[in-house]
Amino acid sequence: MDKKKQPAKREAVGSGAGISGSKRAEEVLRDREKQFRNLFENHSAAMLVIDPETGNIVDANKAAAQFYGWSAEKLKQMQIQQINTLSPEAVKAEMEKAKFMKRNHFEFRHQKADGSIRDVDVFSSKIEMNGKTFLHSIIQDITERKKAEEALRGSEERFRNMANLLPQIVFETDETGNFTFVNRQAFEIFGYSEADVAAGMNVLETIIPQDRDRAVENISRRIKGEEFPSQEYTAVRKDGSKFPSAIYASAIIFNSKYAGMRGMMIDLTERKQAEDAVRESERRFKNIIEHITDVFFMLDSNREMLYISPQAEQVLGYTAEE
Repeated sequence: MDKKKQPAKREAVGSGAGISGSKRAEEVLRDREKQFRNLFENHSAAMLVIDPETGNIVDANKAAAQFYGWSAEKLKQMQIQQINTLSPEAVKAEMEKAKFMKRNHFEFRHQKADGSIRDVDVFSSKIEMNGKTFLHSIIQDITERKKAEEALRGSEERFRNMANLLPQIVFETDETGNFTFVNRQAFEIFGYSEADVAAGMNVLETIIPQDRDRAVENISRRIKGEEFPSQEYTAVRKDGSKFPSAIYASAIIFNSKYAGMRGMMIDLTERKQAEDAVRESERRFKNIIEHITDVFFMLDSNREMLYISPQAEQVLGYTAEE
């Protein structure tokens, strides 16, 4: 009799252990849900829980109510289509996409209770509740950032338009010396294409090899904040032809770190040709003056002697230096 009762006793013990384990699991689950609820309600970021099948907002925290201007209870009676400015079909397509990914990042435009439209970043991830999948969305207002980005794009566009009107070469590089911008004149003078620059063209490729070490040294001096006049280099075109140039440049400092160079290159070909022509003219002039028998002289506005021909010594007895 005692042996027959033993299995029943073991079964009762096993059943009790199973109930005890189940209760502990339920307690852990309730504790986690309580922690999630506390975090959800008191988080400073606006949060929504959305049913991806219907678009219904099933939960909203205090920050969401404050951001959108509707009470949390009112939000829970609404659909996300009433907030998102996309078409209902587009909203449904985005939620369908989010259902199959662990975490999604979206940029939307959401409407608030007062009718104003705000640009928002939405980070959405899947959560399971009561055997059903919902989307937990964290909403961040990025309206001011978008305005700043738009203003920056406008400023950059104006800079590029102005740079393209200049007859000089205008350029910008990153910290490695690769071009991030060159104006239209640069393409015309050097003969490179936009594809060449986009492939990672370096500023040192535009000057002859003999000048590159000096250029690197000057860039280092600019990075250190040293100010000095423009530097002259021999520039080289894509076809290998060369021309004299002067580069005016300054370092780009972003967040206290060197981020590249910004500058202007001027083609000195015409100036050099003019200088050569002046020197040649002066040489011919002196050659003529020094071979005539008369004395030739030049005075400034104060009647100080600027020049007197060598014949002065023969006629006056004074050397030209005297």
